[in-house]
Amino acid sequence: MLLVAERTNDRPGTFLAEHGEIFAVFDAKTQDSGNVSYGVRSGGLRVFVKTAGSPDKRAFLPFAKRVELLRNAVRLRRFVSDHALPALRNVVESPEGPLLVYDWVDGELVGTGASQRSDPFSAFVRFRALPTSKLVPALGAIFRLHAELARHGWVACDFYDGCLIYDFERYCMHVVTSTTIGRDHSPMTWAGCSDRPASWHPRNMSSARGSTSARPSLRWVEPSSSSILRPRAISQG
Repeated sequence: MLLVAERTNDRPGTFLAEHGEIFAVFDAKTQDSGNVSYGVRSGGLRVFVKTAGSPDKRAFLPFAKRVELLRNAVRLRRFVSDHALPALRNVVESPEGPLLVYDWVDGELVGTGASQRSDPFSAFVRFRALPTSKLVPALGAIFRLHAELARHGWVACDFYDGCLIYDFERYCMHVVTSTTIGRDHSPMTWAGCSDRPASWHPRNMSSARGSTSARPSLRWVEPSSSSILRPRAISQG
């Protein structure tokens, strides 16, 4: 039902409990965005469902903005396809905004607090300790996604380890969240499995010769040099 329903008159939590088993809830106890997300088992599948939360809930973002962020997440996920991004399986409309139904991804959040960045048991330290044969494909997945987004006129400008889930058993990297700057320069999230934001800017892919991309309505937005992900030069000894 979660993969085929188009609309419900129920509140998100009620709808999900009726059509599946809720095994995880990500709410104000884990983040301050105001969004409420769920891990749900349904029809033999596990899915991650992101919602805007309650309209009455006071949070970092007002309800209308949270709904806007979710709708932008749908637009961008349908515009760019890359296996590093969890698949968006369905969108269900409800009285409290859309429910975004994603594939559940296994793994651990790479980002961690400063106090745990030297903890050998943290995902952050374990990821950095992976052999080169595992690190290169993981980083390659991130770079490939950036290249695909740039090809369509987007550039990352606040990307960090809080956006990454790494599956240490399958050696698989997932990029689970980001924020975009739209045409009006307002922030909007694009992928759904976390509330730790990074940023993307849409841009017109104009070259120095004046040619443009197929999306000329997107303004070129130059991100700050301090936040864009850039390769570091490696000096040769």
